[in-house]
Amino acid sequence: MRATEALGVDGIPVSVLKKGIEVLAGPISHLVNRSLASGTVPTALKLSNVLPIYKGKGKSAADPASYRPVCILPALSKILETVVKTDFEIHLAKTEALPNTQFGFRRGRSTTTALATAHAKWLKAEQRGKVVGVLGFDLSAAFDTVDQLQLLPKLKKLGIEGMQLEWFKSYLSGGSQRVVWNGAESDFLNVKYGVRQGSILGPILYLVLVADVTSCVGIGDEENSSYADDFFLWAVGDSLEEVGLLLETKADAFSKYAGGNGLVLNAAKTQFMIGGKAKKKDTSAFTIRVGGVELHPSDEIEFLGVKFDSDFTTAPHNAYVVKAAKQRAALIS
Repeated sequence: MRATEALGVDGIPVSVLKKGIEVLAGPISHLVNRSLASGTVPTALKLSNVLPIYKGKGKSAADPASYRPVCILPALSKILETVVKTDFEIHLAKTEALPNTQFGFRRGRSTTTALATAHAKWLKAEQRGKVVGVLGFDLSAAFDTVDQLQLLPKLKKLGIEGMQLEWFKSYLSGGSQRVVWNGAESDFLNVKYGVRQGSILGPILYLVLVADVTSCVGIGDEENSSYADDFFLWAVGDSLEEVGLLLETKADAFSKYAGGNGLVLNAAKTQFMIGGKAKKKDTSAFTIRVGGVELHPSDEIEFLGVKFDSDFTTAPHNAYVVKAAKQRAALIS
């Protein structure tokens, strides 16, 4: 942990724990072991401060949506979560519980890996003379809308049981947080939804929540890719009509899955592109319906910050980077 982190509700700086580690190691180890053995998380370690961080970029400072909530946990809570996360990740790796199509918050599964994997599959389908349809979904505030207790049955399916499951049940329930802003503090309110921003376990628990997404979009075909709250799926076929039907079926299944897991799809921001052997004159009038919204294919699609065209090249992204570089160069010349 960085010694410069903001203080949690406990008011204990990480620097104090680091400097006094020889004296504090024993009591802290006892606290961690007692928590794990009893399957409970002390209430004091489930209290957190929320700091609103201004997003900038010309957004209105008076609009609450212009701020990103950052959760500051007690220092001891981070130590406890780190211990649990280490063992939990080992368990997930041994049981191969997370799908190959899931990237982010996992060792060796970066944005680069996600991009390279999806791109290779698109190109392979194109080289086989297939039509490829790609859909990119926007999940609205995914980390804030999750029903925390929905995780418990999913953890059980992954082999977490007994006192371990009790510990997660305690961790996920009874949490409270307050907003700290310009020296003022709000009252504490109970937290029932959302993965806590800034927590150690939050990201990996989010992955567990959506790990079974393959059950709705097709097991084994791996024609999907997710990175945190970004989700892309695609369909491969011999005709526009076949691909369109496949995409609508998968999109409908994913929409129902998202709703059942406390996630909200922003249908208006869904991306759609047709590539492969499909000709532009045929795709120009082609549409599909996703979430009640009629979608026309775009000439390009943006996946994890990289823009691809319908030939699955990064030409539009390259042009964007060159333009941005020229603008910055002009500022310093």
